Amino acid sequence: MKRWIYPRGVIILAIILAIAFPLKFGTSYSQYTLDLILIYGLLAVGLMIAVGYAGQVSIGQSAFMGLGAYLATILTINDHWSFWLALPVAAIGAGLFGYVIGIPASRLETVYFSVLTLGLAAALPEALIQLTSVTNGYAGLTPTYPTFFGIPLRTNASFYYVALAILVILLWVAHNWISGNVGRSLVAARESPLAAQALGISVAQVKALALGISAFYAAAAGVLLAFLNQYVTPDNFSVTESFTFLAMVIVGGMNSVWGALIGAALFTVLQPLTANLQALQQVIIGAVMIVVMKFLPDGLWSLGRRTARLTRLWGEGRLHAER
Repeated sequence: MKRWIYPRGVIILAIILAIAFPLKFGTSYSQYTLDLILIYGLLAVGLMIAVGYAGQVSIGQSAFMGLGAYLATILTINDHWSFWLALPVAAIGAGLFGYVIGIPASRLETVYFSVLTLGLAAALPEALIQLTSVTNGYAGLTPTYPTFFGIPLRTNASFYYVALAILVILLWVAHNWISGNVGRSLVAARESPLAAQALGISVAQVKALALGISAFYAAAAGVLLAFLNQYVTPDNFSVTESFTFLAMVIVGGMNSVWGALIGAALFTVLQPLTANLQALQQVIIGAVMIVVMKFLPDGLWSLGRRTARLTRLWGEGRLHAER
């Protein structure tokens, strides 16, 4: 498995473009779409670690996302916590919950693991509806606006930079995880559990850690989504959303941080374009997955690698011909 190694200049350029883009294309709709891309990109990166590195196909990300969103919202409304404190607490809480669930779940075969996480995604909305005294049922909750040094972040543009900063930080954290001992342990546990155990790796704990990491990222994304939309209801975290999140990772690239971001961007833009075809929306998503898996099994990110390789080979051939 290749590590996430890219020239620093490319990464710095990507960050500069991300900062400057809203200044040039700052309409309300485009700004909101950019915010969603960052939020879903954050979730997709965490899911990519579980699916691509640990081989844990989780269909329960909407549950972790909802858990983080509701926990942070309740903390800011009832206990008057700051957004900046509620976000990490909610994300860590959901991450610990994912880790605890992952310990027994990691002993299951892949199909049964997916079914278990699917059940979790199906159960959470119903639980949120029943806990009316805490969650306000179908009516949902309205978070307070986050503030930065006393300045309310009420616009999509201001929230964009909050989401961008959090995404960059957590991308750096993900890079350190997957390029270090955690990533190597995840791959070893996925490829050969027996060999991993012989090397002293606890396969169950490593796979549980992968689910916990994905839950942490999903919860952080859920907090950002709740505070961006300024409302949170059980309908925001349906099972259908979990399938869309999984599609983001598969289509973008299961072994690439950048692939996860590309998949998130694609489906974030695709969903409103197919909103009038609600009955066919999931069919379209499934068709995109089938086409990509058929012709680009490593995801859309591999298309960029192939293009770069062909360009390099073409350049080397041309140089050789000139000689």
